[in-house]
Amino acid sequence: MREPWRNSTKSARVRRVGRPTRTFGFGPSRRSKFDVWRGSPIVIARWFRICRLNRLALSILMLVPAAAPPARADDWPDPAKWDRKYPFDGPNHADFYRLASIRAALLNLVGEQFYRHVILEWTGYTPIIATSDTIFVTGCKPHACDTDEVTTVIQGRRISVCVYHVFPSSGLSTVISPSERLWFIEGVGLPAVERDPDDNDQCTFESMDDLRVKLRNARAQAE
Repeated sequence: MREPWRNSTKSARVRRVGRPTRTFGFGPSRRSKFDVWRGSPIVIARWFRICRLNRLALSILMLVPAAAPPARADDWPDPAKWDRKYPFDGPNHADFYRLASIRAALLNLVGEQFYRHVILEWTGYTPIIATSDTIFVTGCKPHACDTDEVTTVIQGRRISVCVYHVFPSSGLSTVISPSERLWFIEGVGLPAVERDPDDNDQCTFESMDDLRVKLRNARAQAE
């Protein structure tokens, strides 16, 4: 005759030495559905279906072209907005000579060295003068405005640069120092050079007509 206590003790011993039960604080754990259905045709079919959907989504993404970056706004200066402004303090505190369009046009016209050491460093500016389609930006070399002056002229989408320079005299010579006025004109290969110009205007223009005449003469000389 079996004693009931022996069966209960054996059962208890088996439970103690068997696989421990994990609770994680939520009561006796159960095997997950993945464990229950591992190797099942249903689970395999689901995995194949997910893979097909993922491949389809990837192929759609590859077919859709990437969005193009937004086009850069054209910052070519508007004469009406720049009239009577200083080059370093234009509309929305813009710097005239650092506008992307102006910088690119000047680099193409006068080169990087001239742009850096004359255009940007001759900072004795006067207020910009602008008409309906023309902008004059005049500056001079600090402490040398009588001998070194530069003016950038914008006419529509064309750009020209006038530079005036007086060469220093040697020693105590009483001979008037030679001077020259250079014109960098868009569409003309080499700058036009005026030796000892008759006028005393440097690169300042009395009127639009004065600008047109001097620009026409310089272009004819360069061509």
